[in-house]
Amino acid sequence: LQGGDWLETMQTMLTEYQRQEQFAAAAKVAAIMSDALPDKHQIAYIAGQLYFKVNDLPMALYYHKQALAMEPQNTNYLLMAARSYYMNRDLPTSIKLLEQAVRLAPDNQQAKFQLQRIKAELTGG
Repeated sequence: LQGGDWLETMQTMLTEYQRQEQFAAAAKVAAIMSDALPDKHQIAYIAGQLYFKVNDLPMALYYHKQALAMEPQNTNYLLMAARSYYMNRDLPTSIKLLEQAVRLAPDNQQAKFQLQRIKAELTGG
């Protein structure tokens, strides 16, 4: 396969696996694409989302961190990375990312709610 053919084939496989709700297989395809194209933050984010969907939390965190490293001001990436850290029981890092999201998007109610909920959990409230 030529480079363009490979990418087109992988994109087709990713789409088809998602259409068939084979999310674990789709996650693996997205991960391969992300590893092969390390400067494409969207692919890393998609891989993270798919791994999150199939409850592979360490892999979700890995790819969410990759996406966030490339786009540190992206509020969606901050929120998902914070959620991945939370699910991996790293509450301090989750709080730090949510605080950053709130600073970047003060009107983001989801970020505010998640931040409030995790802080309450930490204080036993």
